[in-house]
Amino acid sequence: MVKQRRKYDDSSKQESVNLCRQTEILVIAVAEELDICKDLLYRRIKKAEQEEKNGSASKETNKEVARLQNESAETKLGRDI
Repeated sequence: MVKQRRKYDDSSKQESVNLCRQTEILVIAVAEELDICKDLLYRRIKKAEQEEKNGSASKETNKEVARLQNESAETKLGRDI
C-alpha cells in the first residue's frame, strides 16, 4: 500500500521552525510532537535560514539600487540645466 503524502501550508511550516528556534526543545522532539520526519524539519529550518540570509541581502541591494537611481536622476537633472 502506498502512503499518501501530506501537504502543509506555509504557516504551519513557519510555525514548526519557530517552535524549534524559540524553545529549547530538541528538533527531534518537536518533529515527533508534530508527527513529521526530523529530516523534513531540519530542511525547513535550513530553508528558513537561507531565505532570511537572502532577504537581508536583497534589502541592502534594493537600498543601493534606490540610492543609485536617485543619484542618477540628480546627475541628469544637473546636466540638463
